[in-house]
Amino acid sequence: MVLNAVLLYLLAVCDSALSGYRAVTGLNPQIFKRDYHRQAVLRALVWGHGCIALIVALILLLLLLSKQTQTLVVIFTKASGYCLEVYLAYAALTLIALIFFTAPSRDIRSLSIVLILGPFTLIRLPIAIIGAAWAFWHQPNLEVLVVCVFALTLMLRLEIFLWRKQLPQVQHFTEIR
Repeated sequence: MVLNAVLLYLLAVCDSALSGYRAVTGLNPQIFKRDYHRQAVLRALVWGHGCIALIVALILLLLLLSKQTQTLVVIFTKASGYCLEVYLAYAALTLIALIFFTAPSRDIRSLSIVLILGPFTLIRLPIAIIGAAWAFWHQPNLEVLVVCVFALTLMLRLEIFLWRKQLPQVQHFTEIR
């Protein structure tokens, strides 16, 4: 139970960081962007932890309102295991792509972005939905559905939220020219 929660937490934190990076990529005309990207990732981690806190609060509320708390804990544990079956496979492939992204060769880094990280960003939404659906398929329970839909909504909207927060700065850069 604890291992599933820790793994889902770590995956959500990594997803938040990558969402922050994706939200600002290509928006800054500066040549040296390391600090800019670092700030975006840190900002995303803060907002991501807020999303995680809301998800945990919902789970705790459902547990408090349940008449069969122990049964619901078992259901949540099993459902989280099914989510992890999908999400860990996707995360492992993404991690391999990120290893190529750190290669010293600019060509290898560019290929890892174009051939792996780009398409993986495109399939993020279907993978997220498939993981939640896989959990609900095996644990068809209203509480599981509520948590999955709530978590998906928050985590998938995070990147859009971060991007919109960044737009005023982008407009500032375009006014400077």
